[in-house]
Amino acid sequence: MTVSLQWWSPDGAEHAVEVESVADVERVAADAAGQFRSTTSAPGLELRRSDATEDNPASLSIAVADGRWALVHTDSEMTQHRTDSGGTGDGTHDVQWEEVTPLPSAWFVPLSEATAAVSEWIGSAVLPESVTWSDQTA
Repeated sequence: MTVSLQWWSPDGAEHAVEVESVADVERVAADAAGQFRSTTSAPGLELRRSDATEDNPASLSIAVADGRWALVHTDSEMTQHRTDSGGTGDGTHDVQWEEVTPLPSAWFVPLSEATAAVSEWIGSAVLPESVTWSDQTA
């Protein structure tokens, strides 16, 4: 099983690498965040597992802003599971995936919580209970 990491630079160019651990994801996220410093957007990353099926899409999206990450997973029923900081969080962050998408600040959790969750997801494809998830229909 492999995990690929896809991300988009500020000019919209797509990049992809294989990752083995959350440390690899953190390195790419830090590099991507550096590329976005002089822009009004934040980087978006997409993790995809090679063991994906129609019933388990096995992907996890990561938005990186202000030293925090938002994690988003859409399941086969099109239910979107996303991290929730528990606060109202003023404002939004414009995140550059294939298209710029605004995400509420309340979706962003501390980096330590997010990286622990990503590490667990890379190993098991299960959404970890170590972070608070909220659901909504996509």
